[in-house]
Amino acid sequence: MKHSITTFAALAEIISSVAVLVTLIFLFMELQNNTEILEREQLLNRNSVSSEFFINNPQLIGILEKIKIVDSDFVTEREEAFMEKYNLTYPEASTWIRYLTLDWLNRQSDFLYSDLETQERIRERGYAGILRNPDQKLYWEHTKDNGFFNEEFEKVVSSSGL
Repeated sequence: MKHSITTFAALAEIISSVAVLVTLIFLFMELQNNTEILEREQLLNRNSVSSEFFINNPQLIGILEKIKIVDSDFVTEREEAFMEKYNLTYPEASTWIRYLTLDWLNRQSDFLYSDLETQERIRERGYAGILRNPDQKLYWEHTKDNGFFNEEFEKVVSSSGL
């Protein structure tokens, strides 16, 4: 009887050790998942705050217009493309580009922080539907390959039919 109690105690200790190990692995995986969610949320908030402040502040748009009248040599090719194609003023083009940048940064965050199955669906589906919109296509043509977006995300978007 004493031998069976010792054996039972040893077996119970092994089982409890395995249970503790499984619990630790589970907690580690959950912590990793929570960290990725927090990183994604921080990225979205940072992008949103910087862009929304500019977009929602008409006084800044007026100031920007006055500055670009003087500093017209510093208008980017992307801004010129929007100004020419859509007959926009510099502040209108700049505001729309900032909005599109925020939109694409959100798409990139969704892609980068999604699970592998979702990333695969995005790769299969691509962004062709979005890029059918001329302004989206114009934005992407003038923004890709500038180092602003993640390389893997750029590959997925560029393979969507540009």
